[in-house]
Amino acid sequence: MIERPTQIKIVGDQALGRQFIGPAKSQMNILRNQMRFQKLKQGSRRLWLRPNVHVECLSIYGSEVCIIRAIRKVVKKAIESTKETTVLLIVFGNSEQ
Repeated sequence: MIERPTQIKIVGDQALGRQFIGPAKSQMNILRNQMRFQKLKQGSRRLWLRPNVHVECLSIYGSEVCIIRAIRKVVKKAIESTKETTVLLIVFGNSEQ
């Protein structure tokens, strides 16, 4: 049987995703060992390594793929308003009743 190298695909932020290639390969090794122990031909392993990094390892009949989804966090700053707002309350009706 010809052994193929594991494909690594990075979706999203490439620089952030490259930092997690090593942990993704470790997860692929865990998947291989689980499949070997259970005598399976195909399997998958999905997990969040960080709140913004998701790793999916797939092994289907010897073809192995690690997909790393890395999302750069966007920090939005609240815009403070320095202008004062005047509210005018108008009540309709007869005040004598």
